[in-house]
Amino acid sequence: MTTVQSPPRPPTAIRPKVVARTGLYALLAANAAVVTLFFAQAGFASNALIVLGRLAGLYGALLMAFQLLLVARLPWLDRRIGMDRLTLWHRWTGFTLLWTLLAHAVFITLGYADSSGLDPVDQLVDL
Repeated sequence: MTTVQSPPRPPTAIRPKVVARTGLYALLAANAAVVTLFFAQAGFASNALIVLGRLAGLYGALLMAFQLLLVARLPWLDRRIGMDRLTLWHRWTGFTLLWTLLAHAVFITLGYADSSGLDPVDQLVDL
């Protein structure tokens, strides 16, 4: 009886899962760098809390877009990484997003309260 063997894989071949994961990380890092560059080019406010709040808001928006990418059921990612792993990453990105948007709200409120002379509760109501 004759057995058919598949040709051996080259030992230096990169697994598709590693390529997909590295591509996702590179895409996220490139987008974060572009957001930071645009933020720096726009100029800084006189209040450091407002600057932190704006940056947290921009990163929050970037994380929302990344979350959408993770559960978009893109066939290229789904085949290489698997929907279970992408859903897990989506979940942890959601926790990070929650804290980022909470930091955005707190820093913006405190920064504008400091600039306007109101206390933070009155400033939050005003916003």
